[in-house]
Amino acid sequence: MDNSHTPATPLLPAFTPVPRKNTVSHGWTVPKQRGFIEALAVTGSVRMATEAVGMSHCGVYKLRNAPGAASFVRAWDAAVSLGAARIRDVLFDHAIHGIPETVVTGKDTRIERRRFNHRTMIWALQHHMPDQYPGGSTLHRPRDPVAEGYIKLTPEVVAEARATIEKRIRAIREWRARTEAADATEGVLPGDARDEG
Repeated sequence: MDNSHTPATPLLPAFTPVPRKNTVSHGWTVPKQRGFIEALAVTGSVRMATEAVGMSHCGVYKLRNAPGAASFVRAWDAAVSLGAARIRDVLFDHAIHGIPETVVTGKDTRIERRRFNHRTMIWALQHHMPDQYPGGSTLHRPRDPVAEGYIKLTPEVVAEARATIEKRIRAIREWRARTEAADATEGVLPGDARDEG
């Protein structure tokens, strides 16, 4: 089998496999647990990762919730993050280059065109350039930073959060004012290079 096009397994944090009472060859052995985490990092899919090691996707959730699984759960979450990064990369590729689409124009005539999704483009801009395109920055944010212990709510943290929110609100208001002004001036945004000529 030619593996020249198979993506390399990303670097994963070391983890302690979930201890099992009965170590049977058809169960969640240490090699199967490691293989699952590696496949999850590549595919981003629990179902595909369990199929890759010949196990049930239902059984892996039992393993995840088993006593002593904390290290495995951290590795699982890291692998999902790596898989999500791959999805983001594909999404950006589609936003920039479009999605190829074959169109039949006649009996035997086929052409390929690229379809672009403007919602994807807007999402990418809002999430990676939030100061210029406010309205959606949710990437790289912990699920619940306070509950997960990433930050502690000190007066300084609250003040910084308030300042960030106020900055976002100002940016949104400025953007709305500019778009309303553009509506009044035949679509030319104030400060746009096109309105200087």
